Amino acid sequence: MLHSRLSTDPLTDPHGYELLFGTVLALPAAAVVAATAPFVVAPGPSRTRLAKIVVTQLIVLTALPVIALLTA
Repeated sequence: MLHSRLSTDPLTDPHGYELLFGTVLALPAAAVVAATAPFVVAPGPSRTRLAKIVVTQLIVLTALPVIALLTA
């Protein structure tokens, strides 16, 4: 995907399929990393609270664009 984004040759990916499929694969991977990062980074008892905050924000920030797309 990065090669397709940085390439100046229009024949490498003329339709942008690498970018489309790369984005579709990157979004769930980013959600998994965002949901599991507090458990890895924050040691001790505060990690549960941090995980709840991060996951709540992740759900809200993911749901708002979906709701906006469905109501438009």
